Amino acid sequence: RGEGGGVRLPVEIDLAAEKASIPGARLVVAEALHDEQLDADVIADLLIVVSELVTNAVVHGVGNAVQLAVRDAGDCIEITVVSRCRADVDPVPGWTMLPTASPMSSASVEKVRK
Repeated sequence: RGEGGGVRLPVEIDLAAEKASIPGARLVVAEALHDEQLDADVIADLLIVVSELVTNAVVHGVGNAVQLAVRDAGDCIEITVVSRCRADVDPVPGWTMLPTASPMSSASVEKVRK
C-alpha cells in the first residue's frame, strides 16, 4: 500500500442528510482509496456505489444524518451507509434486516472484489 497522506481506510464519517453531501462523500472515499493500490476501474465502481448508497439514504431516509463507513474487508472493500427510515416501512420482500438494525434504521452494504 502507498504511503501518501490524507484520509486512509477505514473511513467512518457522519454526513448531513442532504444532496449536497453526496459529492463530499465521494471525495473522502476517493482520497482514502488512493493508497489502496486498486485498479482505476475498481475505484470508479466503488465511487458509483458510494454515490448510489448515499443518494438512496438522503432521498429515502428521514432525519438529518447519514453515516458512511468504508473498510478493507480482506478480499473486498465494504461500504456501509446507514440512515433512519420511517417506522411504517417494511423491508423489501426477501431482504433481511441486519441484526443491529431496527425498524427505525436501514443499512445498505455493497462489496466490490479487489
